[in-house]
Formats: sequence, structure tokens, C-alpha cells
Amino acid sequence: ALYTAKRRGRNEFCLFDAELARELQRRQSIERDLHSAITMRSLVAWFQPIVRLETEAVVSFEALLRWSHPLHG
Repeated sequence: ALYTAKRRGRNEFCLFDAELARELQRRQSIERDLHSAITMRSLVAWFQPIVRLETEAVVSFEALLRWSHPLHG
């Protein structure tokens, strides 16, 4: 509730309710699942080349870390 009130701006308040409880539970679940994915080495690194169009030369790479979550995709 504190962080929600802070996001809303100065002189705002927020009461902890069922919606905030669901959001908290969802975030905690994702954190647990991510910790498990790290432990189980379920994260996959993808490297995408950045190409200079004029010369077609690869000038760098973009690194992405992908996680296929069983529930959220």
C-alpha cells in the first residue's frame, strides 16, 4: 500500500485491500518461480546481432535472457 500511494503522488494514501493482496501474492509467486528457474538453469540467453546496414557488418550484439514460465509463458 505504501508503494502504491507513493506512485500516486504527494498527499495520497492507499488502503491494503484484496486487490493489493492478490498483486502481492502474484509478485511473490513469480519471484519464487524465477529463483527456481535460476536454480534449475531454465533461463536461456539469446544473442541478436546489431548490423550496420550500409556495410552489413555486425557491430555488436544485443543479449536477451528468456524464461518460458509454465503459467505466464
